[in-house]
Amino acid sequence: NMEEYLWETNFQQKPTNPESLIFSYDKLRTYSTVPESDYKGTYAVIDATRKTGKDFFAMPIFRKVANDNLFDYYLIDALFTRTATKDMYNDIVDKIIENNIVFMVIESNVTSELKANVERICRERGIVPPEIIEKYNVENKSARITNEMHLIKKVLVFPDKTMYGVNTDIGKFMGNLTTYNSDGQNANDDAPDSAALFCSEIIEEKNKNVEDVHTCLEDNTKEYTEEDSKKDLTIIYAQTGVKLFKLYAPAIGVMTLSFASIIA
Repeated sequence: NMEEYLWETNFQQKPTNPESLIFSYDKLRTYSTVPESDYKGTYAVIDATRKTGKDFFAMPIFRKVANDNLFDYYLIDALFTRTATKDMYNDIVDKIIENNIVFMVIESNVTSELKANVERICRERGIVPPEIIEKYNVENKSARITNEMHLIKKVLVFPDKTMYGVNTDIGKFMGNLTTYNSDGQNANDDAPDSAALFCSEIIEEKNKNVEDVHTCLEDNTKEYTEEDSKKDLTIIYAQTGVKLFKLYAPAIGVMTLSFASIIA
């Protein structure tokens, strides 16, 4: 098969420097099988669309797999379609059920109704909705993609080309990701942007919460014990991305609150 950039250059009159394709397949980690994982739930983000048009509704879904003392996230499924968000509610819930999605971040710039409708349909179908966080993004898309480029390449693992059809949602997602041009010549950037959203709001947020636990434990002025930290870390790793509303309570006059009691 001809590489995408050669096709674009020779047949589509879109000259492309292959070095500017920062997520081309040779620069990504790939898999042919997903390793066994103790984490049975999956994680997803949604980059929503206002209406049909040039932009894609993007919902990559990742499985968390332990790798020594770290974690990798394997792309196992996706929704990627030029369809209005309001027409995607049932498809989203189908993916939640099919992949056992336990945590999801929705970029809420273009819709404020998605979370409520997904939760409603989940309950109508007799399932408990996943933990859903809404995030309003103020960062430029290309800047976010650049900022998260290292994590996309280091921590995310993508399916081998032989594992999907090019016209499936995951095939279109991978095509959009691997032909993203850092020189800015992109019809759209929804696949790399949703991958960057996953890295910033799920992976990095979890890492920040872990750092907060260690900082609190080292702060002798706070009533926060090693037992508290163990409980909090257990929950953080089990529910990646859950926001900390309050990690510890001041020592004087307030009973110590563990993270577990906060989200109960």
